[in-house]
Amino acid sequence: MQMNQIRRCSIGGLLFSVALLSLVMVGCDRKPQEASAAQEDRPSPSLLNEALPLEQEKVVLQHFKPSPMQANEFDHVVSPTRSSREIFLHCVNVEKGPVIDGVGLDEVWSVATPIQTLDYSSQRPLTLTAIHDNARIYIRVSYPDQAPSLTHKSWHWNESESYYTQGMDREDMFVIKWSMQGLDAPIALRDAQPHVADIWFWKACRTNPGGYWDDKRHEVTTESVEKSLELKAPNGTVGYLRRIGDQGKQAYAELFPSSFIEPYLPRYTESMPTQSRADIQGKGVWLNGQWTLECQRLLKTGNDDDLQFEPGQQYLFGVACYEMAGTSANPEYSQPLYRTGDVFDRLILVIE
Repeated sequence: MQMNQIRRCSIGGLLFSVALLSLVMVGCDRKPQEASAAQEDRPSPSLLNEALPLEQEKVVLQHFKPSPMQANEFDHVVSPTRSSREIFLHCVNVEKGPVIDGVGLDEVWSVATPIQTLDYSSQRPLTLTAIHDNARIYIRVSYPDQAPSLTHKSWHWNESESYYTQGMDREDMFVIKWSMQGLDAPIALRDAQPHVADIWFWKACRTNPGGYWDDKRHEVTTESVEKSLELKAPNGTVGYLRRIGDQGKQAYAELFPSSFIEPYLPRYTESMPTQSRADIQGKGVWLNGQWTLECQRLLKTGNDDDLQFEPGQQYLFGVACYEMAGTSANPEYSQPLYRTGDVFDRLILVIE
């Protein structure tokens, strides 16, 4: 690459000028890994400064700033405003599905009746609508959020140590958790009961720019296994949570700067997902204090790590607007409840 050679690229929906040196991009070719539920990955300072045998480029971001903590951000898990309940969501058969753009105004949505549930951690209202066209299932979600959080674990330059450190900014997200063991499975993490679940995971920074939701799995067991997090229920029951990515490549790659570029840099950029990790297409749009999310997936993907849907059947699921990770609030995060998500109501999808 010549000194004066410049190319343009879009990272996370923001514009970058790509010039010479100093960025290592990883993640595009990374094999599926078990996500550690016990702690988040934090690259060591040595990794950020050592030369790696990959193409290195300098990325100069125009006007990039990490998302700040919002005023009146939820800083502790809110006490339930009502008892949890069972709610049925009817998935209506339509001739043609909607355009998945995150706007959610296609007329076809009006044929189905939405339901309202509550987020476990914040007790915010979450509204869901579902339809299908015999080939794909479509789900629309909306929930209030006073401002969007669009960056995640951004790099902050540490002047005294001369390397980048991971910031405490955390993206907005939404999780749909599907029981893979029928209608009677205890899928709430706070109960610490054994179960397996299919996880559909929308991420405002990492997956939304590319038009995807992530696809993962929860496994809760009675015995501790590698990279599992201990869960303890109020009644003393103990379980162990593993969060595992589906087969294939995820919809984002990670950037690791090895020398100073700008005071703040993004950590993630778009990457084309593959195999089962690319099953769920979706988009989210924030407007006037509300997120609207849409997603679509084949009713039957044929993948062993996915829940397969059948018209005429019912499926247990739950939702949350924070990551279901089995941990407590962290006041240092821009969203202190970021990893506190859990199922609140037991939702039953009825595919008509």
